[in-house]
Formats: sequence, C-alpha cells, structure tokens
Amino acid sequence: MSRLLNLMSAAALAGLPVAAVATQADPQMVLRAVRFYRADQDLTRVKGIVQIPYALVRRSGADSAYTVSVRVADSSGLTLYRQSWQTKVPAGALPADAYAVEIVDFTVAPGTYRLEVAVGDSGAGQQARQTLDVQALNNSAKASDLLASPAIRVAESNDTVPKPGEFRAGNNLVTAAARVYLTPLRPKVFYLMEAYAPAEQAGKMGVAIRDSTGRTLVET
Repeated sequence: MSRLLNLMSAAALAGLPVAAVATQADPQMVLRAVRFYRADQDLTRVKGIVQIPYALVRRSGADSAYTVSVRVADSSGLTLYRQSWQTKVPAGALPADAYAVEIVDFTVAPGTYRLEVAVGDSGAGQQARQTLDVQALNNSAKASDLLASPAIRVAESNDTVPKPGEFRAGNNLVTAAARVYLTPLRPKVFYLMEAYAPAEQAGKMGVAIRDSTGRTLVET
C-alpha cells in the first residue's frame, strides 16, 4: 500500500470579523493524539500533542518549571511506555494566552491503548491530567487523522533538527498544536493528512471555519 502525503494551507480569515479568543480564568491543558498508519509493518505511529497554558504552570515572581509524565498502556492495563521530563518556563513577560507544546511519539500494533499525561508545577505542586483512548489503525484505513497546525514550512538544508514544538513530515516541518486559534493577527491555518491507497486516487475534502459562537465564517 503506498502513502500519499497531502499538505495544504489556507489564509481564510483575512478581512473577516472574528470573535476574540477569551482567556479562561481556569486554563486547561489540551491533549490530542494524531495517528499515522505504516503499512509495511502494520503499525500505527501516534503523535501525542500536549498543549500547556503557561498560566497553568507559571508562578509569579519566581523561576518556574513543569514536569510532564506520560504513560501508554494496552487494553489490559499493562504499561508499554512510561517517561517523564522537566521543562523550564521562559522568563520575562508572556502573552496571557501563551502556551507550551510537548510532543509524545510512539508506535503501536493493532489494538486499543490508553494515553495518560500529567503535567505538574514543580514549585506549587499543582497537577493537571488528561487521558485519551487510542484505537490503532489497520490496513483498511483510508487516511490518517487530520492535524491542524499554525505553521508548516519547507525544511531548509540547515534544518537538521526540528525546532522545539516542531516535527518533521517528509520534507516539511510542522508546528504542533493540539488546538489552533485563529484571530485577525493570526489568520492562517495549515493542515497535515496522509491518504492511503494502492494507487493515486481523486478525493474531496471540505473545510469549515467557525467562530466561538459556532457561526460559520468560511466553508469550502
């Protein structure tokens, strides 16, 4: 089975009224799992994307860091993967909606799995948890999950290592995000999706952009 990689971008909101993104009083961590099928091994590569608001882990007037703990278990509860690491929060002023992104990359055989992520403030001891059930893909899959991204760029010759928050997809470097917000100052959204077929085929894809009230601004 061959793999066709589709990369497209849209600048859909320029000049259109867009509701401002509200800053939540209680910021929440967002967890998303994006699955890509590897037919030659009958395996699913999973990218777990953890979006962490700095407001959740940053302490005022002090150096801050947060700890990320990840566990992947199979349907019986057996732990297949476990890892934890610590990341420093940037010093200085940050926008109220600023966030960090951590990427968890793992591969699984056909089956059902659970991805558990905990993020803790190393100073105050606060902790946020998210859990996702992940169903591995199989040879009947027509496409990967679709990943929306705030930026995708073509890798240059000096791009030997992705920047923090990026991952490589073919000859492109994708900025990871579990949730993408569009505003008049950030009107572009990109997407990454793999299509699977034994030969090249035509297909259709629809895109709709809605504001925070659910009103459709753009639909193609």
